[in-house]
Amino acid sequence: MLDYDKLQPVLKKPLLLSCLIVTLLIEILLLAGIFNWGARILLICAAPVIIIFMIKPEFSLYATIIVGYSGIASSLFQGLFLPLIVTTTGLWLLSTLINQDRIHFTDRQTVLYFILGLLILSSTLYAKDQGGSLAKILEFGKYLLLYFLIIHLVKSEKQIRLLFWLIVVSGLCMFTFGLYYSFVAGEAASGMRLISLVQDPNSFAIKLLPAVGFSYALFKIEEKNVLKLLALLSLMLLSLCIVVTFSRGGLMGLITILGLISWVEFRNKKGILFGITIFVILVITIPPELIFLRIQGLSTTKLDSSILQRLRLLKGGLHIFLEHPLIGVGAGNFMAYSRQYAGTLFPMVAHNSFLEVAAELGIIGLTVFISLISTTIKRLRKTFSNHTSYTITQYVRGVLFSLFGFLTHSLFLSEEYNIILFLLIALAVILNRFPNNIVLKSNE
Repeated sequence: MLDYDKLQPVLKKPLLLSCLIVTLLIEILLLAGIFNWGARILLICAAPVIIIFMIKPEFSLYATIIVGYSGIASSLFQGLFLPLIVTTTGLWLLSTLINQDRIHFTDRQTVLYFILGLLILSSTLYAKDQGGSLAKILEFGKYLLLYFLIIHLVKSEKQIRLLFWLIVVSGLCMFTFGLYYSFVAGEAASGMRLISLVQDPNSFAIKLLPAVGFSYALFKIEEKNVLKLLALLSLMLLSLCIVVTFSRGGLMGLITILGLISWVEFRNKKGILFGITIFVILVITIPPELIFLRIQGLSTTKLDSSILQRLRLLKGGLHIFLEHPLIGVGAGNFMAYSRQYAGTLFPMVAHNSFLEVAAELGIIGLTVFISLISTTIKRLRKTFSNHTSYTITQYVRGVLFSLFGFLTHSLFLSEEYNIILFLLIALAVILNRFPNNIVLKSNE
């Protein structure tokens, strides 16, 4: 039987050097014209920052996460995410070669992600729409790479705290931009539904859900009153932002997170006051007539067209799965079959992450996907139960609550390869590695 610890030093240097060379070639190709001039000029102007990134590759990782999470890479600077993540990969490979850091391949979530990747890759062999499959491979691949970088570069409690704050602040910035975009620029989408750099209100809502969970965790762990107050205000503002997107899935995800927070906090008088305060602020700041108009479509007597359409997609997706139960129709190919099976006027996604995985990758892919999520939840609960560090347990709660909120919303949206899910699972892997009774304070 191969000894992984003995084999790794032998193979690591040539493997890392090869990866570094490939990374540099990809970076050159990207700079040659795969993305727009705005992103290219931004990278060139930011060349001095690369020096800082070389010293601290995790800073490059933070920049990559912010660009991908906030929607900057899909709006202001299209195509920026890919060269950033390739740059981060090259810097991490260089750092690993110099510092002789250990590479983690054996985490169960990592293994399951690689299996899921192989299923997506192999599905191109029988997919009807090859272009859709290749697009899905690229989407999955870049976020898998981000996941891999997170579990290697985020090593300390201090870095986790910084990452939590970056997500929260990015969420607040998206909220601010959304207010400007909708009310100052006068370009609101779908009536009064709030949008931001992320143009779709439903996608915008799901992006903000982890920021709510992270705000709660920061509120619990911050010792300075100013930071604690900022975390509480962030939780309220981000909750308000999700509500005014009027995304049904977003509202359900938010209710899930706030419900879990309430379940934890309402065991004492302070917790009851905390919940009442949030509820009162939301009620005061949101015009009730807007909520009434949005939820009116949920009544049994007047179903709106979007609900009827999603019911057709649900029925069509089940038919696709039942006719292709083992391996599905191929990654990224639900849209190619939606008109045939769901009777839609134009190609559409399933608007349900689990259904889309089942239809595209069959029972095998769905089993791997559910195993990935269930393993993450089990390990987070185990870490919470066994760890004696208050700070670590609150980080676990933040990630776990955010994951449940995301999964609730994913029942109404096809987001199985969303950056949020990769980020939350990566954080779960990191938190599971923290030894009990030891709280790391720096990147050591």
